Amino acid sequence: FLRTTLLLVVTLAPLGALLLGWRAGDLLALISEDPAVRETGTNYLRWSFAAGVFLTVNNAYMGFWNATDRPHLYFRVVLVQAAVKLPLNYLLMFGWGPLPAFGVAGAGMATFAAALVGTIYHAATATREAGGYWRGPIRTQLG
Repeated sequence: FLRTTLLLVVTLAPLGALLLGWRAGDLLALISEDPAVRETGTNYLRWSFAAGVFLTVNNAYMGFWNATDRPHLYFRVVLVQAAVKLPLNYLLMFGWGPLPAFGVAGAGMATFAAALVGTIYHAATATREAGGYWRGPIRTQLG
Protein backbone atom coordinates (compact mmCIF):
# COMPACT_ATOMS: atom_id res chain seq x y z
CA PHE A 1 0.00 0.00 0.00
CA LEU A 2 2.89 2.38 0.60
CA ARG A 3 3.96 2.52 -3.02
CA THR A 4 0.37 3.04 -4.16
CA THR A 5 -0.08 5.83 -1.63
CA LEU A 6 3.17 7.46 -2.66
CA LEU A 7 2.16 7.28 -6.32
CA LEU A 8 -1.17 8.96 -5.58
CA VAL A 9 0.44 11.64 -3.43
CA VAL A 10 3.20 12.42 -5.92
CA THR A 11 0.61 12.59 -8.71
CA LEU A 12 -2.17 14.56 -7.02
CA ALA A 13 -0.57 16.67 -4.30
CA PRO A 14 1.49 18.86 -6.67
CA LEU A 15 -1.69 19.75 -8.54
CA GLY A 16 -3.36 20.80 -5.31
CA ALA A 17 -0.28 22.75 -4.25
CA LEU A 18 -0.19 24.59 -7.58
CA LEU A 19 -3.87 25.44 -7.43
CA LEU A 20 -3.73 26.60 -3.82
CA GLY A 21 -0.47 28.48 -4.39
CA TRP A 22 -1.98 30.26 -7.36
CA ARG A 23 -4.89 31.43 -5.18
CA ALA A 24 -2.85 32.03 -1.99
CA GLY A 25 -3.49 35.78 -1.92
CA ASP A 26 -7.22 35.26 -2.35
CA LEU A 27 -7.25 32.68 0.45
CA LEU A 28 -5.50 35.11 2.77
CA ALA A 29 -8.05 37.79 1.85
CA LEU A 30 -10.74 35.46 3.22
CA ILE A 31 -8.92 35.35 6.55
CA SER A 32 -7.96 39.01 6.92
CA GLU A 33 -8.86 42.30 5.27
CA ASP A 34 -5.49 43.78 6.21
CA PRO A 35 -3.45 44.29 3.00
CA ALA A 36 -0.21 43.77 4.97
CA VAL A 37 -1.29 40.22 5.81
CA ARG A 38 -1.92 39.48 2.17
CA GLU A 39 1.32 41.13 1.07
CA THR A 40 3.60 39.37 3.56
CA GLY A 41 1.71 36.11 3.84
CA THR A 42 1.20 35.19 0.20
CA ASN A 43 4.76 34.01 -0.46
CA TYR A 44 4.87 32.19 2.89
CA LEU A 45 1.65 30.40 2.04
CA ARG A 46 2.94 29.45 -1.41
CA TRP A 47 6.08 27.90 0.09
CA SER A 48 3.92 26.11 2.67
CA PHE A 49 1.64 24.65 0.00
CA ALA A 50 4.70 23.43 -1.90
CA ALA A 51 6.06 21.90 1.32
CA GLY A 52 2.68 20.22 1.79
CA VAL A 53 3.55 17.84 -1.04
CA PHE A 54 6.56 16.55 0.88
CA LEU A 55 4.73 16.63 4.21
CA THR A 56 2.00 14.44 2.72
CA VAL A 57 4.63 11.97 1.50
CA ASN A 58 6.12 12.01 5.00
CA ASN A 59 2.71 11.20 6.49
CA ALA A 60 2.43 8.20 4.16
CA TYR A 61 5.77 6.97 5.45
CA MET A 62 4.64 7.62 9.03
CA GLY A 63 1.65 5.34 8.45
CA PHE A 64 3.95 2.69 7.00
CA TRP A 65 6.36 2.85 9.94
CA ASN A 66 3.54 2.73 12.47
CA ALA A 67 1.79 -0.14 10.67
CA THR A 68 5.01 -2.15 10.63
CA ASP A 69 5.64 -1.46 14.33
CA ARG A 70 8.62 0.84 13.72
CA PRO A 71 7.46 4.31 14.81
CA HIS A 72 10.97 5.12 16.03
CA LEU A 73 12.02 5.46 12.39
CA TYR A 74 9.46 8.22 11.89
CA PHE A 75 10.57 9.92 15.09
CA ARG A 76 14.10 10.13 13.70
CA VAL A 77 12.75 12.03 10.71
CA VAL A 78 10.90 14.45 12.98
CA LEU A 79 14.17 15.17 14.79
CA VAL A 80 16.08 15.63 11.52
CA GLN A 81 13.42 17.99 10.19
CA ALA A 82 13.50 20.06 13.37
CA ALA A 83 17.30 20.23 13.21
CA VAL A 84 17.05 21.54 9.65
CA LYS A 85 14.10 23.87 10.08
CA LEU A 86 15.06 25.71 13.26
CA PRO A 87 18.36 27.18 12.06
CA LEU A 88 16.99 27.73 8.54
CA ASN A 89 14.08 29.72 9.95
CA TYR A 90 16.50 32.19 11.48
CA LEU A 91 18.89 32.29 8.53
CA LEU A 92 16.22 32.69 5.87
CA MET A 93 14.03 35.10 7.80
CA PHE A 94 16.75 37.45 9.06
CA GLY A 95 19.69 36.72 6.75
CA TRP A 96 23.30 36.22 7.71
CA GLY A 97 26.46 37.27 5.93
CA PRO A 98 25.90 37.04 2.17
CA LEU A 99 22.53 35.31 2.67
CA PRO A 100 19.77 37.92 2.30
CA ALA A 101 16.81 38.20 4.65
CA PHE A 102 13.58 36.88 3.13
CA GLY A 103 11.31 37.81 6.02
CA VAL A 104 8.11 35.82 6.40
CA ALA A 105 8.72 34.03 3.09
CA GLY A 106 11.95 32.68 4.62
CA ALA A 107 9.92 30.73 7.17
CA GLY A 108 8.04 29.10 4.31
CA MET A 109 11.32 28.30 2.57
CA ALA A 110 12.63 26.69 5.76
CA THR A 111 9.46 24.59 6.02
CA PHE A 112 9.89 23.50 2.41
CA ALA A 113 13.57 22.60 2.89
CA ALA A 114 12.92 20.64 6.09
CA ALA A 115 10.05 18.72 4.50
CA LEU A 116 12.21 17.87 1.48
CA VAL A 117 15.05 16.66 3.71
CA GLY A 118 12.53 14.57 5.66
CA THR A 119 11.22 12.96 2.48
CA ILE A 120 14.74 12.13 1.32
CA TYR A 121 15.55 10.69 4.75
CA HIS A 122 12.36 8.60 4.68
CA ALA A 123 13.16 7.22 1.22
CA ALA A 124 16.70 6.31 2.27
CA THR A 125 15.47 4.70 5.48
CA ALA A 126 12.77 2.76 3.64
CA THR A 127 15.26 1.51 1.10
CA ARG A 128 17.53 0.31 3.90
CA GLU A 129 14.90 -0.97 6.35
CA ALA A 130 12.30 -2.46 3.99
CA GLY A 131 14.20 -4.77 1.66
CA GLY A 132 12.69 -4.83 -1.81
CA TYR A 133 11.19 -1.40 -1.22
CA TRP A 134 10.73 -0.61 -4.92
CA ARG A 135 10.40 -4.18 -6.26
CA GLY A 136 7.94 -6.89 -5.31
CA PRO A 137 6.12 -6.99 -1.99
CA ILE A 138 7.34 -4.80 0.81
CA ARG A 139 8.61 -7.09 3.55
CA THR A 140 9.09 -6.05 7.14
CA GLN A 141 11.91 -7.13 9.42
CA LEU A 142 9.47 -8.16 12.16
CA GLY A 143 9.82 -11.39 14.13
